[in-house]
Amino acid sequence: MKELCIISQNGVIQAALIEDGLLSEYYAESAEEFSRAGNIYKGKVVNVLPGMQAAFINIGLDKNAFLCDGNNIKSLKPGGSIMVRLLKNQSDAKGAHVTAEITLPGKYLVLVPNGNSVSVSGKIADQAERERLKRLVPDNYGYGFIIRTAALTAQEREILGETDTLISIWEKIKYDYLRKSAPAEIYTDGSLLTRIQKEIHDIDKIAVNDNALKDIFPTAVVADAFGEEIKKQIERIYDRRIELKNGGYLFFDKTEALTVIDVNTGKYSGGKDFEDTVFNTNLIAAQEIARQIRLRDIGGIIIIDFIDMHDKAHKDQVLSALSETLKNDRQKTYLAGITNLGLVEITRKKIKT
Repeated sequence: MKELCIISQNGVIQAALIEDGLLSEYYAESAEEFSRAGNIYKGKVVNVLPGMQAAFINIGLDKNAFLCDGNNIKSLKPGGSIMVRLLKNQSDAKGAHVTAEITLPGKYLVLVPNGNSVSVSGKIADQAERERLKRLVPDNYGYGFIIRTAALTAQEREILGETDTLISIWEKIKYDYLRKSAPAEIYTDGSLLTRIQKEIHDIDKIAVNDNALKDIFPTAVVADAFGEEIKKQIERIYDRRIELKNGGYLFFDKTEALTVIDVNTGKYSGGKDFEDTVFNTNLIAAQEIARQIRLRDIGGIIIIDFIDMHDKAHKDQVLSALSETLKNDRQKTYLAGITNLGLVEITRKKIKT
């Protein structure tokens, strides 16, 4: 059962995705503090660092944005212009991260202006469906397209209509890039509500707290969208310590370079022996870690310190449970194997919603 709950209160929009009673994704956005991730800018090159294959770009924010792109750096010169898409919002300590690889996501498709082929999301495994969807998207536009998983349930007219819409948006972006002086924002990816409409699908129930939101989500019911249990789960999102249902617990520690997750048996001693106790704790931890990574929208390098296991079959089962649960994540992750020290490395990009 997948539920999407949205509330608007005191100028802040909150959205929670709930799967089988557990909070899986949570987002909040106010008019004053909103995500610019996905927006496209005409940036002014401030400084080029050839040795790092990077550059600093003025896109009109408080701090210069950081561009790390070896394919485009060679042609950049201070004072010149470049079109960039914002990947990561600026923080108090650092400027935003941007890329020169431009993409325009829709509900069913992603337009790749500099591409020339049609590809299908890796999450669509059925080969017959992959071929069917590829036939629906003409490859003679002169652009590239990525077909998203939501296209599985879409009508052909909806998919073709979106190709035309995305191309029209791209033409407007190119026009604004030529017309405006750097630095300038030339495309806004939209509000949280707009992004939710594009990114979150296959929902069994939508609940909102006012009629204005129901106008945006016509199938929604108007109710107290966040129950008490969900409110408690939201309050605990960024807790350093997360309790496991068997009495074990996880510790989350974030550094500048990576996030470390430590697994502990805690009060649990219910296995047949120590190895069984460790295995059961790691198995439960693997599933909860995958959910927490998604819920906290952790990006970059993630290191998991599982409790040491000696049985290879146990190690394989824990890794399999982690991999299987990570499939629920809308963001693609890369999962490495377990080292001799019981460490697992995951890399993941943050969701911009």
